[in-house]
Amino acid sequence: MSTQTALRATVTPRVNLLPPEIAEEVRFRSLRLVMVLVIVFAGIVGGALYLQSVGEVTAAQDQLASAQSDGAGLQQKVNKLANVPQVYAAVASADAQLNAAMGSEVKYSYLLNDLSLSINKNVWLTSMAVSQSDATTAPGGSTTPTQGAGWTKPAIGKLTFSGRATSYSDVAAWLDFLSAGKIYSDPFVSSTSISDPIGTTKTYSFESSVNLTDKAYTHRFDIKAVN
Repeated sequence: MSTQTALRATVTPRVNLLPPEIAEEVRFRSLRLVMVLVIVFAGIVGGALYLQSVGEVTAAQDQLASAQSDGAGLQQKVNKLANVPQVYAAVASADAQLNAAMGSEVKYSYLLNDLSLSINKNVWLTSMAVSQSDATTAPGGSTTPTQGAGWTKPAIGKLTFSGRATSYSDVAAWLDFLSAGKIYSDPFVSSTSISDPIGTTKTYSFESSVNLTDKAYTHRFDIKAVN
């Protein structure tokens, strides 16, 4: 026996007795099952994506609502503070008016008190006249003193005194006293004369004057600089 005859003897013949229609039906059912599974899977994935998108939209809406609520609260605060610039402007205007009216304030009561406490015991004043010149208001609220004719320093006014002393040396001491004052400048004695004695003590009458410098200003109503 040949090799080819042996191989053919081992091959079992197969006979397909099923009609072709049944085989096609089986393949159709398998394909339909696969399609159903694909559709179901796609539905599951789509549902999951939909639920995720719904959750993100809800979270975004919550954030938007929270931001709108915060914005409304901030707007209410802004509305409450809307008149603050007008208030500041009104205060600044009032300060400027007060400075214009009181920027050149001098407390003459303090000045007279200092004179009474510091004057030489052998000198006494019989009268005093005060003339204060107008001062211009500089930017920032400070006042600028005017320059008087013949004055060596800018002055805001002048004090004129009439008095008596027990000697010419006491009159000179009076001038020295005025020269030492921080708020005075250019003391001057215009006249001296022998006056009536007090008991057995000779006295001398004198007329004197002194300029008042801007150091006499109280500066209570100066406009404060805002940083």
